[in-house]
Amino acid sequence: MKPFILACAVLPFLVSPAMAAQPWRLSVDGDGASLTNAIPDSDDAATMLQCRSGEGTVTVYLFLERRVADHLMDAQWVDRAGRPSPWSTRLTVVSGAVTGTFPAQANPDEQSGGTEVEAVLPASAPVLAAFARTGAIRLSAYGERVKDPPIPAAKAAALMRVCRR
Repeated sequence: MKPFILACAVLPFLVSPAMAAQPWRLSVDGDGASLTNAIPDSDDAATMLQCRSGEGTVTVYLFLERRVADHLMDAQWVDRAGRPSPWSTRLTVVSGAVTGTFPAQANPDEQSGGTEVEAVLPASAPVLAAFARTGAIRLSAYGERVKDPPIPAAKAAALMRVCRR
């Protein structure tokens, strides 16, 4: 009986970290799907992969700590060179041994003080095929890698099934 009681007492401590490490939420509806790393009931910025059925693309949204915006000029954010947002950049996506680099747009994230990056990737990209198989994905822009928890492979596969329709 003692091992059972001990197991019952220890189990919540073993399960809780694993559950906390996978906050990714998958939402699928008739129009498309999204996979979001979000804290429930929070306004914190989150990484999101989203698609609409029939478009053949995946839009990636991520938030960086790096601040590209330097100051306001005529009510618009500009970078140090005086260029107004949105700024052109590149998003690097890695899944296992497969890497893809895609054009992206960056805007100031006034909530966090950092930068929001958005890129539209073809759902047929080899790096997204690798992601669909494994759930492994690393996103980076401006030399900063986003530190999201692992994505369950089943959720990655479900998202990509919708995105490839």
